[in-house]
Amino acid sequence: MRASLLSALQHFTRIRPGIGDDAAPTGQTLRAWPIAGLIVALAQSLVFALASLVLPHPVAILLAIASGLWLTGARHETGWMNWCERSGIAGLIVLIVLRFETLAQIDADWLVAALLCAAAFSRACAVMVISSLPASFNASGQTLLQASARESGIALLVGAAPVLGLIAWTGDLLAGVLAIASAIIATAAIRRLSLRRRSMDRMTLMDAAQQVAEIAFLLGLLIALGISGLDTSPEDEGS
Repeated sequence: MRASLLSALQHFTRIRPGIGDDAAPTGQTLRAWPIAGLIVALAQSLVFALASLVLPHPVAILLAIASGLWLTGARHETGWMNWCERSGIAGLIVLIVLRFETLAQIDADWLVAALLCAAAFSRACAVMVISSLPASFNASGQTLLQASARESGIALLVGAAPVLGLIAWTGDLLAGVLAIASAIIATAAIRRLSLRRRSMDRMTLMDAAQQVAEIAFLLGLLIALGISGLDTSPEDEGS
């Protein structure tokens, strides 16, 4: 797993572990992708925590989002924009605004957990999409990215671990289940739409699936927290 993690960091973040691997990512790389996502989310959480000491909640969130974009080189957002084709710029704007607005409605006590869980599970969802594609999908494309069922299963276990930890910590089963279900449904929708466009590059599809799954996870979590009657909005603090 160590070699897989180093490869995932090499390919999907600006972190360069110095392994000298310039080849395209493989299935073994993808199985550690959720861990690489956790590392990015931990950095975002640190930026948020430090910024929150002196800045308003929305500004701290914006800086956390910006740090994530920098650490990943915005490659997944670029993939989403390419997936949207002619509506790419509009799609990217909607994605960023929706992410910001969703996180801004989550209380600071939940925000770090939300970032960690969404980053890990959304990447697991993207790996599942790649492993489930028919062999004919993008058969003539430049990136024939593949992942076996075993590699997809490992990614799913790793990606779900933070969510299970959150459920155990809070005792809120609804939040975890609704967040996971939202991410899976959104991922399935992206896959279905993409199958109609077989000329699409697999890497583009993977990036788009990760972005959509992450937003859907956060939205599901926010809805569940509202149903549970928990205080999710920072605007209510001190009232």
